[in-house]
Amino acid sequence: MIDEGNYASILSQHANDSEILVLSLNYCDACQKLFEFLDLNNVDYNYNYNYHYLDIAKSDLGLKLYKEFNVSSVPIIYLKNIRMIGFDTDLLNEELKRRNLL
Repeated sequence: MIDEGNYASILSQHANDSEILVLSLNYCDACQKLFEFLDLNNVDYNYNYNYHYLDIAKSDLGLKLYKEFNVSSVPIIYLKNIRMIGFDTDLLNEELKRRNLL
């Protein structure tokens, strides 16, 4: 699911101006598929300034954002003008390529 909107303020306030903020859980199947997708595309999300991720089970900020934005599943992927809830390979691939992040 994709919601269009202005999510730039979320990224600037909570993700050090990264291009992407991901809220996830380490035991979530869809989250694991997301990270596998990033790995397959050689995206070093641990040390890449474009990517910022928070495990909502380990991060107070991640849990706060998860609750604040009233969503019920993970992963949640914030880009400057969209929010993706869940993981869809084709949609994410398209959005990241459009932004020259893949």
